[in-house]
Amino acid sequence: MSCFLFITQGEVEEKLSIVVYQQIKNFRPEVKIFFFTLDEPGRWQKKGLAEIETKDHSLWYSIPGLKKQATIYHALKRRRKFTEEIVLWSDNPFFLLPLFLLTGKKAIFVPVVKNLKFSLSFWHIAFLRFFSSVVLTTDRELVHNLRQKNIPAYFVGNLLADLLPPSEFLFLHGEKPIYALFPREEKFSSDLKFFLDLVERIFTDTKAYFISAIPGKIKTAEIANVGEEKGWRWRKSLEGDIIEGYLERGELYLNLTRFREEALWQSDLVVSPDDFSIIQATGIGKKVLPVSNLNPEEATLLLRSPQHLFEYNQLISSRYGRKGGIEKISAYLLQGVVKDQNFLK
Repeated sequence: MSCFLFITQGEVEEKLSIVVYQQIKNFRPEVKIFFFTLDEPGRWQKKGLAEIETKDHSLWYSIPGLKKQATIYHALKRRRKFTEEIVLWSDNPFFLLPLFLLTGKKAIFVPVVKNLKFSLSFWHIAFLRFFSSVVLTTDRELVHNLRQKNIPAYFVGNLLADLLPPSEFLFLHGEKPIYALFPREEKFSSDLKFFLDLVERIFTDTKAYFISAIPGKIKTAEIANVGEEKGWRWRKSLEGDIIEGYLERGELYLNLTRFREEALWQSDLVVSPDDFSIIQATGIGKKVLPVSNLNPEEATLLLRSPQHLFEYNQLISSRYGRKGGIEKISAYLLQGVVKDQNFLK
């Protein structure tokens, strides 16, 4: 394998494909890798990477509503005459069919699992069986299910954890265990209210440093308003840029930071309704508790149950593994093998 076409669908998938590209180029600079995105054809060229030709002068291309579809059709149809391995970075197997019809090639399919309840339908399985050459995935349970159906699949490890940059500083937590809370941006207000109730319930018997990540588009005014509704007061930070500020209510404190990755790295326990954060934290060996289907009282009981936390984390760690998936995918693309001792299990 000396030439690849990376086709991406999704922001996370784009980031991972770039990291794999860099990894392969470090080991084998002569390997050719071209890019194409289903989201916005032409974007890779703007990033200075080799993108397959997307120009088209047909009538369909001139119709605004069909421009994107026409670009994808003509760009991929041209690849039929090229000798290359196609790698599809997506969590949607349905595109495997048009990809096969246009290029005449079965793709290496890399679904990046971001949801704890990720599953494949009957049709998904059919598309994987007939139009993919192999599945490289981050979910060991999915690998097991695919192998039972005689579909070639390998577990590569926790790719989401591979996206985390190294830690650069420390929070001033006074050697207390750090409980890191990760609200969802689209449900920030309700998630923050949930966390405030949770902190209030466990503060008395858990001497921890509580810190919540602030999603990128959330402003401090919204945080202050949510806190005020629950009887908490917003205070500016005394720790510079590291901590945006904190909410306080008597002896209760909840620190807030925009340094999400640092909060993940330094945490002793990650609590979140966001599956992405839970899977990513698992990949760097953090203890986790997903709370998307819990109320504050239920979450409090589980946090007070070391046995439950231990058993759950053993299970989720086994399913999603640790970071290192980038190296395994690169090795497969270059050598055709993945180090997988559980292949027959």
